[in-house]
Amino acid sequence: PAYVNRRDVPLPEVAFVRDLSAQQKALKEKEKASWSALSVDEKVELYRIKFSETYAEMNKGTNEWKTILGGVFLFLGFTGVILIWQKHF
Repeated sequence: PAYVNRRDVPLPEVAFVRDLSAQQKALKEKEKASWSALSVDEKVELYRIKFSETYAEMNKGTNEWKTILGGVFLFLGFTGVILIWQKHF
């Protein structure tokens, strides 16, 4: 199974990080104990081992609209040049 990060499937079948470093393995062992003993940074690191991004990061808008708008303006500009060319010649 492959890692898939989707909003409609909140729990992927496999963890984001498969090959754990020595520090991450130690943190996974510490995870088995009480979570109140973990610091906030350790909890975030454990989250990042399992998931590549948060829901807020997934819901963040993309800059794709700029590309689409640029393409529309390019098309309109090219059409305008053709119309001017036809009227002139």
